[in-house]
Amino acid sequence: MQYLYLVAFRLHHDDTYSERWDSVVRAVRAEAEGGVIWEELSSLIVMKSERSVLDLAQAIHEASSIRDSNDLLMIVNPATKEYACVGAMKYPTTLKTLFY
Repeated sequence: MQYLYLVAFRLHHDDTYSERWDSVVRAVRAEAEGGVIWEELSSLIVMKSERSVLDLAQAIHEASSIRDSNDLLMIVNPATKEYACVGAMKYPTTLKTLFY
């Protein structure tokens, strides 16, 4: 079954920012059904995948250059309100209250 996902990310701005940004987009595209993604916003991508939200977050994390200490990746299934985050999150409790 295909699921619609929103992929958002924040990357710490340093000398490897562009390389990390490109790696995230490549990883998302590789996971998207048919390689089709919508990426007209600077850090939000819309895609479809058959993976679960947790599996998708892990796959994108492993295939990209996201740094857990400074960067943040969030995957959201808007239909089920499931989400997964990888990386440096400051307010996980606040996010959780918004989804439940």
